[in-house]
Amino acid sequence: MTDSARHDERSEEYLILEMDLTSRSGFGDAVREMGLELQRTVEKDPKTGSYEEIWATPDKRAAINYVEDAISRQTFLWVRAARVKELVHEIKKRLPVYEFEDLADEAWSDLLIHDQRVNVVNRLAVICPKFNEEVLRIFRDYLSMPDPLLRQATLFAIAYRSWPEVLPLVEEVAAKDPDEQARSMAARIAASLKQRPS
Repeated sequence: MTDSARHDERSEEYLILEMDLTSRSGFGDAVREMGLELQRTVEKDPKTGSYEEIWATPDKRAAINYVEDAISRQTFLWVRAARVKELVHEIKKRLPVYEFEDLADEAWSDLLIHDQRVNVVNRLAVICPKFNEEVLRIFRDYLSMPDPLLRQATLFAIAYRSWPEVLPLVEEVAAKDPDEQARSMAARIAASLKQRPS
């Protein structure tokens, strides 16, 4: 992912847009109202297939990357600013976004069907670049469910962020999951995590 603005002492936050309630042009209109200007567009990244727009304030003290991510199948914002909470508040006033608390609550619902569970784990992976204990508990729960496709989707979400803290869980799946594909996927994730510098 590219970053046109200086990434010095600023904070960051990830937001997932509710795309059934907004659009690419709706996002652009909203951030223009907030004083941001389009810096660059990546029409379709050759490595990921993702579309991206980089927006920043004229002084480059705040930036937002709008990403239609082909990997997670989510449209998200990577927000960076010294006063990131204020910028996020302004975004939420103008655009519908998924809140972490709502996603976490939804993840625990017994009423979800397979596709909804897959969307929830992907959204949680995107919204949490740093380790989150509650998300780890959700991943652990989903990895214990009987549907092997859901377990594989959960492993995919785990791999998206590759927190070092998931290594014991992934190793357990690699050793004990009844599905060969899930075991193989978990083994590859574990090997990748072990190769990363501490």
